[in-house]
Amino acid sequence: MQRTALSPDWRQTHFLPIAKAAQVLGVSRAQLYRLAGMGRVALHRSLGRVVLRTEDVIRLADSATPWTPEPGRNAAAVQAIRDQRTQRSR
Repeated sequence: MQRTALSPDWRQTHFLPIAKAAQVLGVSRAQLYRLAGMGRVALHRSLGRVVLRTEDVIRLADSATPWTPEPGRNAAAVQAIRDQRTQRSR
């Protein structure tokens, strides 16, 4: 998929094609379909294209929370990777 710069007036439109919405949010189109399946966004069909309301895209972006790693989470996976690396280097 070719990345193009978004024009600053995308906020002035009522609907965004799913590809543009994905670009605005920094996610894949598949992720938007998953979010729609979870009820987090509503998809619409307009003139044969799947679109999202621009206000829903902005609301979804505003609902993002800062990510912080959880201590101890995935510790077993990290240790397994370290063990594999150690075995390969022997």
